Amino acid sequence: MSADLCCKTGFRWNGTPSGSIQQVHGLESYVTKSANASGKHVLVFMTDIWSHKLINSQLLADTFADEAGDLVVYMPDLFDGELLDPSCLSDPEKAKSFDLPAFIGRHPKHGNAKLLAKYIADIRAQENPTTVGGVGYCYGATGSVVLAGDGKNNPEGKPILDYTATAHPSLLDASDIESVKAPALWLSPEHDFMYTAELKDLTQKRHGNKSASEFKYVYFPELSHGFAVRGNPDDAAQKAGLEKAKDEVVAWIKLHTGSQSNKL
Repeated sequence: MSADLCCKTGFRWNGTPSGSIQQVHGLESYVTKSANASGKHVLVFMTDIWSHKLINSQLLADTFADEAGDLVVYMPDLFDGELLDPSCLSDPEKAKSFDLPAFIGRHPKHGNAKLLAKYIADIRAQENPTTVGGVGYCYGATGSVVLAGDGKNNPEGKPILDYTATAHPSLLDASDIESVKAPALWLSPEHDFMYTAELKDLTQKRHGNKSASEFKYVYFPELSHGFAVRGNPDDAAQKAGLEKAKDEVVAWIKLHTGSQSNKL
């Protein structure tokens, strides 16, 4: 499957999200939180091209709040209200008609990083949390990786995120990976046209000598780009992979927030 098509297709999960769509710091956002959320710990969920309206992402956000504890999760609209036709997800022929390069052109990588940098700055200024972490899937890595870097989007010259996690990242170049300074979790499928073997090797060579709390790289053999947010839960291997990916993110959040569980 081409890189273009694997970004546009996948499986829709079943379930009922428990959060809600709200206006948060100027962006429509899916919001979910744990029952004991104190407001001290915020996670910004940075989506793939399917946006904050994809039920899979909403269910994942709910799970993070449920299992990581004392957590507010914000999932902002990164695409100025532009939504993909939901039928593309399960219809490869229809997906082929969607012009992904044009879509990315309307929502470029560094434009998204700037949008998220302001969003996070407003969270810090108006909510005064102790930590603001990030998790990004596919396109969302343009925030979750770039804003964990050495400050190119931050006038203070330091990472905007306190910690980050990213799964099958897209649109990264070597400098994005090399510049990461915040503690980072990388979820890497074997088959990925976007997170290439060269970029995977660079990630491990650049950051592999860091401590276990600063860097973790998890490899998922036989799985492909998109598995952690659009994988098939009816396929045993994909289900195991997406559940392991979820568990890794939850553990990483707990490590960097000290949170306990209990969801509202």
